[in-house]
Amino acid sequence: MRLRSVLSLAKLAGGLDAGRYYTDAVARGREDYYAGAGEAKGRWAGVGSGWLALSGEVEEGDFGQLMRGLGPRDGRPLRQSQGPGDTAGFDVTFSAPKSVSVLYGVGDEETVAAVREAHDVAVGQALGYLEREAAYTRRGKAGRLRVKADGLVIATFRHRTSRAGDPQLHTHAVVANTARADGRWSALDARGLYRQQKTAGYLYKAALRYELSRSLGVSWGPVEKGSAEITGVPTGVLEHFSRRRREIVEYLAEEGRCSPAAAEIAALETRKRKDYAVPVDRMRERWRARAAEHGLSARALGRVRDRPWRERIPIDLHLAAPTVAGVTGVTREHASFDRRDAIRAWCEQHAQGATVERIEELTDRWLASRYTVKLSDDDGLRGARYSTPQMLRAETELLTDARERTTTAVAVADASAVDAALAERPELTSEQQYLVRALTTAGDGVHVVRAPAGTGKTYALEAAHAAWKHSGLRTQGCALSARAARELQEQTAIPSQTIHQLRADISQYVDTPPDVLIVDEAGMVGTRDLHALSSHAREHRIKLVLVGDDRQLPEIEAGGAYHALARQQGALQLSEVKRQREAWDREAVTQLRDGDRDAWATAYREHDRIVSEPTAGRLRARLVADWWQTSKDGSDTVMIAHRRADVADLNQRARRRMRDQGRLGPVEIHTPQRSFAQGDQVICRRNERQFDLVNGTRGEVTALDAPTGRLTITDPNGHEHNVDRRYLDAGHLDHAYATTAHALQGATVDHALVLGSEDLYQQWGYTALSRHRHSARFYLHADAQDIRPLPGLERDYDPAAEHLNNLLSRGRGKALALDERVGPNDRHPAPRTESELTAAREAEQRAQRPRRELPQSDLGP
Repeated sequence: MRLRSVLSLAKLAGGLDAGRYYTDAVARGREDYYAGAGEAKGRWAGVGSGWLALSGEVEEGDFGQLMRGLGPRDGRPLRQSQGPGDTAGFDVTFSAPKSVSVLYGVGDEETVAAVREAHDVAVGQALGYLEREAAYTRRGKAGRLRVKADGLVIATFRHRTSRAGDPQLHTHAVVANTARADGRWSALDARGLYRQQKTAGYLYKAALRYELSRSLGVSWGPVEKGSAEITGVPTGVLEHFSRRRREIVEYLAEEGRCSPAAAEIAALETRKRKDYAVPVDRMRERWRARAAEHGLSARALGRVRDRPWRERIPIDLHLAAPTVAGVTGVTREHASFDRRDAIRAWCEQHAQGATVERIEELTDRWLASRYTVKLSDDDGLRGARYSTPQMLRAETELLTDARERTTTAVAVADASAVDAALAERPELTSEQQYLVRALTTAGDGVHVVRAPAGTGKTYALEAAHAAWKHSGLRTQGCALSARAARELQEQTAIPSQTIHQLRADISQYVDTPPDVLIVDEAGMVGTRDLHALSSHAREHRIKLVLVGDDRQLPEIEAGGAYHALARQQGALQLSEVKRQREAWDREAVTQLRDGDRDAWATAYREHDRIVSEPTAGRLRARLVADWWQTSKDGSDTVMIAHRRADVADLNQRARRRMRDQGRLGPVEIHTPQRSFAQGDQVICRRNERQFDLVNGTRGEVTALDAPTGRLTITDPNGHEHNVDRRYLDAGHLDHAYATTAHALQGATVDHALVLGSEDLYQQWGYTALSRHRHSARFYLHADAQDIRPLPGLERDYDPAAEHLNNLLSRGRGKALALDERVGPNDRHPAPRTESELTAAREAEQRAQRPRRELPQSDLGP
């Protein structure tokens, strides 16, 4: 598990000791601070502090009064106390990237001063953003009216070390739970802090990069999720000085948790008092020695910071705007966005950093330019929503094409061929027969097929393919993954390839395009891909058949198109589940898909299919023991987990059991990541045409040659694949005792053992719990002490079921940008007629031509 140094936000409980940690850690004098006996004294910040006559250094008495909700000077109540559950304030912690903290810890006096100054400036700018965007209180009945406050009351405490004794530059900005509006003080509406938390962290990091680039001339590596490390600081140094992170990661692993809330708990549970007995000079000497051991000597440090500084040319709006608006920009994963998303995107455009003022200026100019479309206004709780002309055009054309291609007599099979195909397959159910007739005889240009897991879609598609083939019509299939494309081809005889390959090879169909194009697992296909396939199908009069399920895993990229098309066109529906052998199981899985989690949980609890343990270790041991019992007779049993770290842990445990039980051969091939022996269950993680392997192929190691590093994999169909050392060393082969739900999308196994975790959601849960023929079990870390029933429900209360219901209640379905539109108030109406679509395409082509200058008037204010 990798923890990034992002902005954290924690609620501070009220009471007499509220805030004591911050004041107790402070040195009592300048000499004490520089001797290492404590941290720097706090400083007041925020406009709200001025209204309370608080400025300069934080005094313990003033801070204590404020944390109790009282005026520091006169003791008058500033907010209504909530009793034992009172919230004193919020700790917003700005943590520097580890490479910055290392420079701060091992650098000379000039470097230390420059890093400290840059950090303080960046924190100040990010707090200014929070104050502008998150300073609100509530008024009116039940606090429903949200009112802009006059600022925030903030006490900042800069710390230099982690609790593990490593250099870790960070500032605790304690935001008091009080705000002034209309001349009255009341509690802060903290929802704004939580909404802006992530964006403020991005802005802090961007401002920090700018200040350090300017003052020390450092360069930066790639910006990932808002953060970057200084170029030239060895990875080994970063890992060595991350002991505190390792402590938290190990605690989370032991507890089987991963959420931000769990990380905060882990930080509290593993914290130990900082040791201020070691003078700071001696502490820095130790840090420098340790850094040198891992490759960062004084000379290497000089190379890191002594790069010639040149004032970078500021990023121009017209140069970067197309990238931010493009397929890799702000609409890559979601079709619509708000100002926060746009700010974060512009932060990532500035590898060398920029001031918060500059990023906000670029963002607002970009949002007012022709590169964006405003969809809805700020309603006071949720910010205004935007999209891009390209995204809206793709969505509009996709829906318009489907609507206009209804009953266009495309790919209509001969009635006799349809009758023959159905007669040859008497085991088809009535709804499968109806689906085959509808697909082959209706003549619509676009068909949407909604097929829940285990309803026999591939068998129905095989019959439809036979009818089309005997009518002289050609069928082509495609899917997002190579595994899904191969399974579609093997089970239906429809020639299939990945969508990526199809789009790359699409020109080959100019002369002989197929008559029918089937897109399998279409619910996972992003809008841009569906739009490209739809445009190609319209141009060549190809019937487009979208087969999927919008209740299973959602799109990774911007999506919502499959669901919208099903809503607009109407979907051909398969509903009779055939995969599960037991009737009660089929019914329960259907209930889970339909959102009736209580009914599903009741059925699974009655059949002992929900397993809970009070600790993560015991839970995983139980899961692996059950896996062994169900798999040792040759049954296809797979453990399924959401996080890759959990998958790796379960694989290690299972392989150890295989070794202990003599199920693995004595000779092993070792790679940097893992080892393989004859008998190992494996899964391929990368396509390799040389070995006829596709990503997601599962099989067993049936032979190996240790000296050459070659092994043979036999897949479930009995096909053998020889794999060489290069493929293994690259980490493309993994153990397959446990895997993710994404790797099993569309697959069927005998038994599925599903590990619950805090980051589950509806679509993932249904996908994982619908893979099995014979049985599925859900394993849950649930301690009755941690979950309390509502009053009156104690007698029949099941903490595991309650926890499970909470986990599976969250959805991640995506929506079109068009669904956010507000109609007549749109600044840029989406093109709808053919002439408007043509004009929009021509305008976009002109916009993509290279040019040196763009008039300011074209970019908005």
